[in-house]
Amino acid sequence: MAERGADKEKIFVCGFGKNTGLGLALSREILDITGITTREHSEPGKGARFEMTVSKGIWRIQFGKGPE
Repeated sequence: MAERGADKEKIFVCGFGKNTGLGLALSREILDITGITTREHSEPGKGARFEMTVSKGIWRIQFGKGPE
């Protein structure tokens, strides 16, 4: 990734990039619906890291339940 400055947000726009540009755009749209924000952090030559932030009160934890 390693986009710089204002270009970092462009990776989440439909059609951006060398391929279809749908993956990150769709991911962000779906997460936005649920109240989760997504940001990208990268350094040239070191790869990219994606950060998702879940707002307080919109998550829940169920203890003692296994996968169904």
